[in-house]
Amino acid sequence: MGLLRAALQRLDRDLPIAAKTVLPLVTMLVVVAAGFSVAAIGLLDDYLRTAEASRALGIARVVEAEYAQAPDDRGHLDRFVEGLVATDPTIRSVRVYRVVAGAASVWASSEAGSVGRHEPKPHDVLPLRTGVTVQEEETRAGERLLETIYPLRTARGLDATVGVYTTLATRDAIVALALRLVLLAAGAGVLVEVGFVWALLHFLVLRRVRRLGGGFARAAAGDFGVRLAPPDA
Repeated sequence: MGLLRAALQRLDRDLPIAAKTVLPLVTMLVVVAAGFSVAAIGLLDDYLRTAEASRALGIARVVEAEYAQAPDDRGHLDRFVEGLVATDPTIRSVRVYRVVAGAASVWASSEAGSVGRHEPKPHDVLPLRTGVTVQEEETRAGERLLETIYPLRTARGLDATVGVYTTLATRDAIVALALRLVLLAAGAGVLVEVGFVWALLHFLVLRRVRRLGGGFARAAAGDFGVRLAPPDA
């Protein structure tokens, strides 16, 4: 403990006054910049999440309107959802789930191979009981997707659900780019402010302190002809 205290005292004695003054400022600016960056990126991420969720709901409602016209025409619905995926590269797949003979199954899909083969998860048909849309993020084949399970209402009531799977690659890329730009701007701002304070400290304080210290050193060495600047200079 004594060695640590002695080391700290030696560091405090040897550290220049400018560093002692600027280091707390640098720490404060870094903390403020980090807090601002986290808050800004958090707001942007929340906005993009909301926008992506709203867009996926819009796609689901389009499928609902088409399904309501001919709920039992599977071939027409297959072609319709295939066209949706073909025209919008952010949509990875669209599936319509129905309960047939007491078991959940894929009724129509933009992926021809999934009809009759894909095994729906319990939450794929959950809105049939609750009437509430389910949205959650998942990873499929290494890609992050937003899964939207939306109840399809027809004249017969809650008849089926649609699963819309949209990629989150664009959102993640925007957030990553914004994070880099915010951190770069915050870092540049910290450097500019520290440089300004350092220069101000040097010209207003340190230069005079050094001149005063030099005068004392010469006087201590026997040069009593040295003249020190008055306090108000």
